[in-house]
Amino acid sequence: LLDWQELTRDLHPPDEFEDIYMHTLEENDQRELFVAWVKEFIPEEVHHDLLESFLILEGSCTCYITGADGSQRTIRLGEGDFFTMQIGEHHDLQITSSKPAKAIIQWKKLAA
Repeated sequence: LLDWQELTRDLHPPDEFEDIYMHTLEENDQRELFVAWVKEFIPEEVHHDLLESFLILEGSCTCYITGADGSQRTIRLGEGDFFTMQIGEHHDLQITSSKPAKAIIQWKKLAA
């Protein structure tokens, strides 16, 4: 966590941004890597062609997940927590901290 905090220390979102701002760190055939800031909410999404992982650097959130089989679970994440979504899981995210959450997000692309 300390290395990611150090590496992203000088990266900041614009003074004014909607709810989500993503700064690309790397993009290639295998993955996309971002620093993301989220003020309030990420609407429901699902991925069938990539694995999404994230590491919370600042703030906290609650992630609501519905599995491909319809099972539901809730994950609460704070600074230092890491989580990977499984293929086909529907998920949305609510920020629970008073300031925007800052996270490293990785999208690992699956072979077609």
